[in-house]
Amino acid sequence: MLRLLLRSRQRGVRYVTTKSIEISPPPLPKLPSRPSTSGSIPWLSLSEIDEYLVPLRWHIPWTFTTSNSLVGKSGNGPGWSYHGKYKFKTRADGLKFTGQTRQLLSDEGVKSAEQETMLSLRIKTANAFLPKEISNLRPQVPAREDTPFPESLVVPGLTIRDIRFAMLIDQMFKTEYGTTFTFSSSSYPPAEQMVSNIFRHGFCPCCALPHALHQCEKRKAYPPVKPCNVCGVQHWVTDCAVVRKKRTNMEMEMEKGSEERRERRNQKIREQSAARKEKRRAERPAYRVETGANMVPWNSTSSEERDR
Repeated sequence: MLRLLLRSRQRGVRYVTTKSIEISPPPLPKLPSRPSTSGSIPWLSLSEIDEYLVPLRWHIPWTFTTSNSLVGKSGNGPGWSYHGKYKFKTRADGLKFTGQTRQLLSDEGVKSAEQETMLSLRIKTANAFLPKEISNLRPQVPAREDTPFPESLVVPGLTIRDIRFAMLIDQMFKTEYGTTFTFSSSSYPPAEQMVSNIFRHGFCPCCALPHALHQCEKRKAYPPVKPCNVCGVQHWVTDCAVVRKKRTNMEMEMEKGSEERRERRNQKIREQSAARKEKRRAERPAYRVETGANMVPWNSTSSEERDR
Protein backbone atom coordinates (compact mmCIF):
# COMPACT_ATOMS: atom_id res chain seq x y z
CA MET A 1 0.00 0.00 0.00
CA LEU A 2 1.47 3.34 -1.10
CA ARG A 3 0.10 6.58 0.29
CA LEU A 4 0.45 9.62 -1.95
CA LEU A 5 0.38 13.13 -0.53
CA LEU A 6 -1.25 15.59 -2.94
CA ARG A 7 -0.86 19.35 -2.46
CA SER A 8 -2.55 22.15 -4.37
CA ARG A 9 -0.58 25.37 -4.99
CA GLN A 10 -3.34 27.36 -6.73
CA ARG A 11 -3.84 30.97 -5.65
CA GLY A 12 -5.80 31.16 -2.42
CA VAL A 13 -6.18 27.39 -2.20
CA ARG A 14 -4.16 25.25 0.18
CA TYR A 15 -5.40 21.79 1.09
CA VAL A 16 -3.97 18.35 1.56
CA THR A 17 -5.60 15.12 0.52
CA THR A 18 -4.39 11.55 0.62
CA LYS A 19 -5.08 8.73 -1.77
CA SER A 20 -4.33 5.05 -1.27
CA ILE A 21 -3.06 2.99 -4.19
CA GLU A 22 -2.75 -0.77 -4.09
CA ILE A 23 0.59 -1.95 -5.47
CA SER A 24 0.80 -5.54 -6.63
CA PRO A 25 4.24 -7.09 -6.05
CA PRO A 26 5.92 -8.66 -9.06
CA PRO A 27 5.91 -12.46 -9.18
CA LEU A 28 8.73 -14.38 -7.55
CA PRO A 29 11.35 -15.12 -10.22
CA LYS A 30 12.06 -18.70 -11.17
CA LEU A 31 15.12 -20.19 -9.47
CA PRO A 32 18.05 -19.84 -11.91
CA SER A 33 19.98 -22.95 -12.85
CA ARG A 34 23.32 -23.55 -11.17
CA PRO A 35 26.16 -21.96 -13.19
CA SER A 36 29.32 -23.82 -14.01
CA THR A 37 31.75 -24.12 -11.10
CA SER A 38 34.80 -23.98 -13.39
CA GLY A 39 36.20 -20.66 -14.56
CA SER A 40 35.01 -17.13 -13.91
CA ILE A 41 31.38 -16.05 -13.69
CA PRO A 42 30.09 -12.78 -15.19
CA TRP A 43 28.51 -10.05 -13.14
CA LEU A 44 24.74 -9.77 -13.35
CA SER A 45 23.70 -8.47 -16.74
CA LEU A 46 21.25 -5.61 -17.11
CA SER A 47 18.47 -8.06 -17.98
CA GLU A 48 19.31 -10.24 -14.95
CA ILE A 49 19.17 -7.19 -12.67
CA ASP A 50 15.66 -6.46 -13.91
CA GLU A 51 14.65 -10.13 -13.87
CA TYR A 52 16.00 -11.08 -10.42
CA LEU A 53 17.50 -8.31 -8.31
CA VAL A 54 14.59 -5.86 -8.47
CA PRO A 55 11.63 -8.26 -7.98
CA LEU A 56 13.43 -10.31 -5.32
CA ARG A 57 13.44 -7.21 -3.11
CA TRP A 58 9.71 -7.82 -2.68
CA HIS A 59 10.06 -11.43 -1.60
CA ILE A 60 13.29 -12.08 0.34
CA PRO A 61 15.14 -10.11 3.08
CA TRP A 62 18.22 -9.53 0.96
CA THR A 63 19.78 -6.29 -0.23
CA PHE A 64 22.90 -5.33 -2.14
CA THR A 65 25.64 -2.87 -1.21
CA THR A 66 28.61 -1.40 -3.05
CA SER A 67 32.09 -1.82 -1.59
CA ASN A 68 34.65 1.00 -1.57
CA SER A 69 37.61 -1.36 -1.52
CA LEU A 70 39.73 -2.57 -4.41
CA VAL A 71 40.45 -6.13 -5.42
CA GLY A 72 42.75 -7.77 -2.86
CA LYS A 73 43.81 -11.04 -1.35
CA SER A 74 40.64 -11.07 0.74
CA GLY A 75 38.57 -11.55 -2.39
CA ASN A 76 36.78 -8.26 -1.84
CA GLY A 77 36.32 -5.75 -4.61
CA PRO A 78 34.27 -2.80 -5.86
CA GLY A 79 31.38 -4.95 -7.11
CA TRP A 80 28.09 -5.47 -5.30
CA SER A 81 27.71 -7.77 -2.30
CA TYR A 82 24.41 -9.48 -1.44
CA HIS A 83 23.38 -9.43 2.23
CA GLY A 84 20.64 -11.37 3.98
CA LYS A 85 19.70 -11.73 7.67
CA TYR A 86 17.48 -14.28 9.40
CA LYS A 87 16.39 -14.14 13.04
CA PHE A 88 15.54 -17.17 15.15
CA LYS A 89 13.60 -17.55 18.38
CA THR A 90 16.22 -19.79 19.96
CA ARG A 91 19.91 -20.49 19.60
CA ALA A 92 19.09 -24.14 18.82
CA ASP A 93 17.02 -23.10 15.81
CA GLY A 94 19.83 -20.87 14.60
CA LEU A 95 22.42 -23.62 14.94
CA LYS A 96 20.15 -26.09 13.16
CA PHE A 97 19.59 -23.74 10.24
CA THR A 98 23.29 -22.88 10.15
CA GLY A 99 24.07 -26.55 9.73
CA GLN A 100 21.66 -26.73 6.79
CA THR A 101 23.25 -23.61 5.36
CA ARG A 102 26.70 -25.16 5.53
CA GLN A 103 25.52 -27.90 3.19
CA LEU A 104 24.40 -25.26 0.69
CA LEU A 105 27.71 -23.47 1.14
CA SER A 106 29.45 -26.68 0.14
CA ASP A 107 27.20 -27.08 -2.90
CA GLU A 108 27.22 -23.47 -4.08
CA GLY A 109 30.74 -22.37 -3.03
CA VAL A 110 29.99 -19.11 -1.19
CA LYS A 111 31.02 -17.68 2.18
CA SER A 112 28.99 -16.68 5.23
CA ALA A 113 29.38 -15.02 8.63
CA GLU A 114 27.57 -16.56 11.61
CA GLN A 115 26.19 -15.18 14.88
CA GLU A 116 24.36 -16.76 17.80
CA THR A 117 20.68 -16.37 16.92
CA MET A 118 20.97 -14.40 13.71
CA LEU A 119 22.40 -15.86 10.53
CA SER A 120 24.11 -13.11 8.57
CA LEU A 121 25.06 -13.98 5.02
CA ARG A 122 27.30 -11.96 2.75
CA ILE A 123 27.64 -13.21 -0.82
CA LYS A 124 30.04 -12.12 -3.52
CA THR A 125 31.68 -14.17 -6.27
CA ALA A 126 35.44 -13.76 -6.05
CA ASN A 127 36.25 -15.04 -9.55
CA ALA A 128 33.77 -12.82 -11.38
CA PHE A 129 34.30 -10.67 -14.45
CA LEU A 130 32.46 -7.80 -16.14
CA PRO A 131 30.51 -8.64 -19.29
CA LYS A 132 30.83 -6.18 -22.15
CA GLU A 133 27.48 -4.49 -21.57
CA ILE A 134 28.50 -3.75 -17.97
CA SER A 135 32.05 -2.54 -18.66
CA ASN A 136 30.65 -0.25 -21.37
CA LEU A 137 28.88 1.70 -18.61
CA ARG A 138 32.19 3.00 -17.24
CA PRO A 139 32.10 6.78 -16.77
CA GLN A 140 33.68 9.12 -19.31
CA VAL A 141 36.95 9.70 -17.46
CA PRO A 142 40.04 11.23 -19.15
CA ALA A 143 41.85 7.98 -20.08
CA ARG A 144 38.79 5.83 -20.73
CA GLU A 145 39.23 5.50 -24.50
CA ASP A 146 42.93 4.68 -24.15
CA THR A 147 42.30 1.93 -21.58
CA PRO A 148 39.80 -0.66 -22.81
CA PHE A 149 38.45 -2.87 -20.07
CA PRO A 150 40.15 -6.31 -20.24
CA GLU A 151 37.45 -8.94 -20.70
CA SER A 152 39.48 -11.49 -18.71
CA LEU A 153 40.06 -9.17 -15.73
CA VAL A 154 38.75 -10.74 -12.52
CA VAL A 155 36.69 -8.28 -10.47
CA PRO A 156 34.66 -9.71 -7.55
CA GLY A 157 30.99 -8.91 -7.81
CA LEU A 158 27.41 -10.16 -7.73
CA THR A 159 26.60 -13.04 -10.09
CA ILE A 160 23.66 -15.29 -10.90
CA ARG A 161 25.19 -17.93 -8.62
CA ASP A 162 24.77 -15.56 -5.66
CA ILE A 163 21.15 -14.89 -6.61
CA ARG A 164 20.50 -18.63 -6.79
CA PHE A 165 22.07 -19.20 -3.38
CA ALA A 166 20.02 -16.42 -1.77
CA MET A 167 16.80 -17.85 -3.19
CA LEU A 168 17.68 -21.36 -1.97
CA ILE A 169 18.43 -20.07 1.52
CA ASP A 170 15.16 -18.17 1.65
CA GLN A 171 13.18 -21.18 0.43
CA MET A 172 14.78 -23.33 3.11
CA PHE A 173 14.04 -20.77 5.84
CA LYS A 174 10.40 -20.31 4.82
CA THR A 175 9.86 -24.07 4.67
CA GLU A 176 11.22 -24.49 8.20
CA TYR A 177 10.08 -21.32 10.00
CA GLY A 178 7.68 -19.44 7.75
CA THR A 179 8.32 -15.76 7.06
CA THR A 180 7.81 -12.41 8.75
CA PHE A 181 9.54 -10.41 6.03
CA THR A 182 7.78 -7.21 4.94
CA PHE A 183 8.85 -5.19 1.93
CA SER A 184 10.19 -1.75 2.82
CA SER A 185 10.87 0.08 -0.45
CA SER A 186 9.80 -0.33 -4.04
CA SER A 187 11.89 2.39 -5.67
CA TYR A 188 14.86 1.22 -7.68
CA PRO A 189 16.58 3.30 -10.37
CA PRO A 190 17.04 1.84 -13.85
CA ALA A 191 19.54 -1.01 -14.12
CA GLU A 192 22.00 1.13 -16.10
CA GLN A 193 22.05 3.75 -13.35
CA MET A 194 22.44 1.12 -10.65
CA VAL A 195 25.48 -0.34 -12.40
CA SER A 196 26.95 3.10 -13.16
CA ASN A 197 26.94 3.87 -9.44
CA ILE A 198 29.35 0.97 -8.86
CA PHE A 199 32.06 2.73 -10.85
CA ARG A 200 32.05 5.64 -8.40
CA HIS A 201 33.68 3.44 -5.75
CA GLY A 202 36.87 1.41 -6.09
CA PHE A 203 37.56 2.37 -9.70
CA CYS A 204 40.28 4.75 -10.86
CA PRO A 205 38.96 8.27 -11.67
CA CYS A 206 41.50 8.55 -14.49
CA CYS A 207 40.96 5.31 -16.47
CA ALA A 208 37.98 3.64 -14.70
CA LEU A 209 39.83 0.39 -14.07
CA PRO A 210 39.67 -1.29 -10.64
CA HIS A 211 42.82 0.12 -9.07
CA ALA A 212 43.83 3.11 -6.97
CA LEU A 213 44.67 6.41 -8.64
CA HIS A 214 48.30 6.36 -7.48
CA GLN A 215 48.69 3.00 -9.29
CA CYS A 216 47.39 4.34 -12.61
CA GLU A 217 50.00 4.49 -15.36
CA LYS A 218 47.89 6.87 -17.44
CA ARG A 219 47.45 9.69 -14.95
CA LYS A 220 50.58 11.59 -16.09
CA ALA A 221 49.40 11.68 -19.70
CA TYR A 222 45.76 12.37 -18.87
CA PRO A 223 45.32 15.17 -16.32
CA PRO A 224 41.93 15.73 -14.68
CA VAL A 225 39.29 17.94 -16.25
CA LYS A 226 39.37 20.31 -13.28
CA PRO A 227 42.59 21.67 -11.75
CA CYS A 228 43.86 20.53 -8.37
CA ASN A 229 41.70 21.98 -5.62
CA VAL A 230 44.78 22.39 -3.40
CA CYS A 231 47.28 24.27 -5.56
CA GLY A 232 45.28 25.05 -8.74
CA VAL A 233 47.67 23.21 -11.10
CA GLN A 234 46.24 20.85 -13.74
CA HIS A 235 47.24 17.55 -12.13
CA TRP A 236 45.72 14.85 -9.95
CA VAL A 237 45.70 15.47 -6.21
CA THR A 238 47.86 12.38 -5.65
CA ASP A 239 50.64 14.12 -7.66
CA CYS A 240 50.35 17.46 -5.86
CA ALA A 241 53.63 18.59 -4.26
CA VAL A 242 51.74 20.64 -1.68
CA VAL A 243 49.76 17.59 -0.60
CA ARG A 244 52.91 15.44 -0.49
CA LYS A 245 54.67 18.06 1.63
CA LYS A 246 51.73 18.25 4.03
CA ARG A 247 51.60 14.48 4.19
CA THR A 248 55.34 14.28 4.84
CA ASN A 249 55.13 16.89 7.60
CA MET A 250 52.17 15.09 9.11
CA GLU A 251 54.04 11.78 9.03
CA MET A 252 57.06 13.45 10.66
CA GLU A 253 54.86 14.94 13.36
CA MET A 254 53.23 11.58 13.93
CA GLU A 255 56.64 9.91 14.13
CA LYS A 256 57.88 12.59 16.51
CA GLY A 257 54.79 12.15 18.63
CA SER A 258 55.28 8.39 18.60
CA GLU A 259 58.88 8.79 19.77
CA GLU A 260 57.79 11.15 22.56
CA ARG A 261 55.07 8.74 23.66
CA ARG A 262 57.56 5.89 23.53
CA GLU A 263 60.06 7.83 25.64
CA ARG A 264 57.36 8.77 28.20
CA ARG A 265 56.31 5.13 28.38
CA ASN A 266 59.91 3.98 28.88
CA GLN A 267 60.47 6.66 31.52
CA LYS A 268 57.37 5.52 33.36
CA ILE A 269 58.59 1.92 33.21
CA ARG A 270 61.97 2.97 34.63
CA GLU A 271 60.33 4.93 37.43
CA GLN A 272 58.04 2.02 38.30
CA SER A 273 60.99 -0.37 38.29
CA ALA A 274 62.99 1.94 40.58
CA ALA A 275 59.99 2.30 42.90
CA ARG A 276 59.62 -1.49 43.15
CA LYS A 277 63.30 -1.88 43.98
CA GLU A 278 63.08 0.79 46.63
CA LYS A 279 60.00 -0.88 48.10
CA ARG A 280 61.73 -4.26 48.26
CA ARG A 281 64.78 -2.65 49.87
CA ALA A 282 62.59 -0.98 52.49
CA GLU A 283 60.79 -4.23 53.26
CA ARG A 284 63.99 -6.18 53.98
CA PRO A 285 64.39 -7.27 57.67
CA ALA A 286 66.65 -4.96 59.69
CA TYR A 287 68.26 -7.89 61.56
CA ARG A 288 69.12 -11.51 61.00
CA VAL A 289 69.95 -14.35 63.39
CA GLU A 290 73.24 -16.16 63.03
CA THR A 291 73.76 -19.49 64.78
CA GLY A 292 75.83 -19.18 67.91
CA ALA A 293 75.83 -15.41 67.77
CA ASN A 294 73.75 -12.49 68.85
CA MET A 295 71.39 -10.67 66.47
CA VAL A 296 73.32 -8.18 64.40
CA PRO A 297 72.16 -5.52 61.93
CA TRP A 298 71.79 -6.98 58.46
CA ASN A 299 72.79 -3.79 56.82
CA SER A 300 75.76 -3.26 59.09
CA THR A 301 78.87 -2.25 57.20
CA SER A 302 81.21 -3.17 60.06
CA SER A 303 83.25 -6.25 59.15
CA GLU A 304 84.03 -6.79 62.83
CA GLU A 305 80.29 -7.07 63.69
CA ARG A 306 79.68 -9.42 60.72
CA ASP A 307 82.62 -11.65 61.79
CA ARG A 308 81.62 -11.94 65.46
